[in-house]
Amino acid sequence: MAIALVIILANILGALIFLSIIVSLVRGAPPVPSSKRVIATLLEIAAEYQPAKAVDLGAGDGRVVKALAAQGIETHGYEINPLLAWWGSWRLKKAGLQSKGFLKTANLWSQNLGEFDFVVIYGLPGVMGHFEAKLERELRPGSLVVSNSFALPTWKPVKKIENVYLYQKS
Repeated sequence: MAIALVIILANILGALIFLSIIVSLVRGAPPVPSSKRVIATLLEIAAEYQPAKAVDLGAGDGRVVKALAAQGIETHGYEINPLLAWWGSWRLKKAGLQSKGFLKTANLWSQNLGEFDFVVIYGLPGVMGHFEAKLERELRPGSLVVSNSFALPTWKPVKKIENVYLYQKS
């Protein structure tokens, strides 16, 4: 009886994971976590510029949110996949970072970014122009944007560290 229950629960969990990946693919992009090297670069940039409030767009499992929150930066993450957002929130709570790091199940395109001075994106090349237009409309002058792997089409980076681009909105 107990083994049958475990098998049923494992199948339900597997189905939920599969459905959450399908939701991500249909409504957003596939979850691709940032590497430890990229996160270390983000932390170096954050230490240099000392932002007050950060956001990770398409936060996935919240590893960037967790890393920035651990440095004392109020960090928000928007993730369309509810299972990933829940997992990331649980990891923040387990690390005692729930007062600095926040993950929300949300479509990043419907969120206003005006309150943030540090924006992290890991978008595919086909959406970088859309990100650029959103950032141009919503960010305050002086806000920083850090892009993992892919450049914004017309903004000129302040610096590039390996495959991480740093921009400052004029």
